[in-house]
Amino acid sequence: MSRPAPPSHPTTLPATGDGEVSSLAVLALLLTAMGALSLTARRRHPPNAALASFH
Repeated sequence: MSRPAPPSHPTTLPATGDGEVSSLAVLALLLTAMGALSLTARRRHPPNAALASFH
């Protein structure tokens, strides 16, 4: 079941389940990015303006 990683594409992720790890990493990055954007929006603008800009 475990397939060896191609030598032409070295990666730090393990050969088994690399797809799941990459998808989880992308989700984590998206969540952190959205959290940072919401925090900066709250800091720069009042809550009402931030909500209006999202809609």
